[in-house]
Amino acid sequence: MSNKKYLNKKIAEQILFVNEFDKPIQEKLSKREFQILQYCTEGISSKEIAEKLLISPKTVSTYRTRILQKLQIDNFAQMIYQLNIKEL
Repeated sequence: MSNKKYLNKKIAEQILFVNEFDKPIQEKLSKREFQILQYCTEGISSKEIAEKLLISPKTVSTYRTRILQKLQIDNFAQMIYQLNIKEL
């Protein structure tokens, strides 16, 4: 898997304030969910995240699903799009 990053640093910082009422994401997610979200925004694959955190790829997938539900978004591409719009 490539080490491409999908968000620039400014957008990645904005991830703290996305979605309903600009409530900080850290208040919506567990520490582990937020950690996985950060890795996802860096373009790190689920397999690589699992290796870094010493958990199974299936567990990472479960966390990703919970993150999407809690943030009320359909997919990570939608989240990245929303963050890009906020930067404009």
